[in-house]
Amino acid sequence: MHKAPLTLALFVYNSVEDEWAYLSQIQDKILRKKLIIGSNRFSDCYLFANADLPTCVYLSPRPIHKDFLKYYASLTGSKIICKVPKQNTDFMCRNIIQDVELLKWIIKKAKKYNQSITLYSYANSPYLYELKEKLETYNIQITLPDAPLKKDLWTVSYFGSKTGFRETFHRHMPLGYICKTPQEAAQKAAKLYQMNNGVVIKTARGNAGEGVLIYRKGDLSTQKTVCEKTLLTRCEKEPYCSTAQIVVETFIDSTPEKKQPFPSIEGYVTQDGTLTFPYYCNMIVTKEGEFYGMEMAKNTLTSDVSKKVNKISKDIATTYAKKGFRGRFDIDFIYDGKKVYANESNVRCNGGTDTYFIVKKIVGVDFFTKRYVLAKYIDLTIKGRKTLKKVLSILKPLLFNTKQQLGIVINSEAVIRHKGLSYIIIATSKKEAFKVDQKINNLIQKYS
Repeated sequence: MHKAPLTLALFVYNSVEDEWAYLSQIQDKILRKKLIIGSNRFSDCYLFANADLPTCVYLSPRPIHKDFLKYYASLTGSKIICKVPKQNTDFMCRNIIQDVELLKWIIKKAKKYNQSITLYSYANSPYLYELKEKLETYNIQITLPDAPLKKDLWTVSYFGSKTGFRETFHRHMPLGYICKTPQEAAQKAAKLYQMNNGVVIKTARGNAGEGVLIYRKGDLSTQKTVCEKTLLTRCEKEPYCSTAQIVVETFIDSTPEKKQPFPSIEGYVTQDGTLTFPYYCNMIVTKEGEFYGMEMAKNTLTSDVSKKVNKISKDIATTYAKKGFRGRFDIDFIYDGKKVYANESNVRCNGGTDTYFIVKKIVGVDFFTKRYVLAKYIDLTIKGRKTLKKVLSILKPLLFNTKQQLGIVINSEAVIRHKGLSYIIIATSKKEAFKVDQKINNLIQKYS
């Protein structure tokens, strides 16, 4: 007779809790609601962040389509159950606490797992600890393997903010300043623009590219007073700028024509303070600074760049660990062809977390040296109703082949319904990955 698994794995998709410091400052209620809906809409993307778990209960703010749950199971061989709280406030963990029936279901389920729950989440928020403490009142042992102790939770909000990161690690960053008012930000930004023909203005916290203003050569007046006035007008229109500190820094020219312009690395601090770096990648970023894909493989970065990225990352991560941070984080960089600059850090699951776990699951732990992985988003233009089944049918010749360990993985059904396609290409080389990418586009165009 088989023994019951030692612990029940719960994953909470709580992205809005992570972004609340930014979202709560947006006075335009329509814009705020739009961003919240957008953040919750694609919760199914992070199913793959649990690909290494044999069983998992996925707590989502939105229902996940049954066809995508079946697709996930067919790829991973794992069992996943999706539950959605009845409440629909902006705080996912509190929604779970307030849903009596869901809470009863979780408690009953935990009894089959030795009264033990391992609690994972997209982000470590104060509300996650409220959920932990609530579950503990039912005599359930709760483990948070990817989170700091409650007393060290400040490290999440501090290092996850652009101001906190710059304050601590400015030595690794482009020349810049932390400003207290829009007026000060405009003055400093105008000065940097005159010096370097480019400047970036950032709110301390942002969301999906919101809160970042980029000005390149020719975008602003060369007259300092005119430049400053223009920047002040823009800053005053930005949510959050009037109530929090603002970062202004030198614009680093890292156009896509340059190789590996946006390196990124994911790190992890274990509960005993040990550092690991599961992977690095090169981010695919729009001109406006919005992330929409990445390439992941050992040769994604040159040896020189990867050494520099690793050296800076170890220095930063060592500080994280000493200060009490535990769990997952990334560090994003900018490379101008000569120097590597640290840009920011997201102390949560990241754009590559789900890709890393699903590829490691279906290809193996050595995929980083054996395969070239390209993750991307494109607009979906096929005619008629856009469904996962339809997309899988259209792209059938290119889908992941278990025997060859090559092909494409679709990583969201919700994105398809909203006229987009998010996918992962697993190939033998960069050249082959981009060939497959072109085939995807050709098939999509054929049915458009």
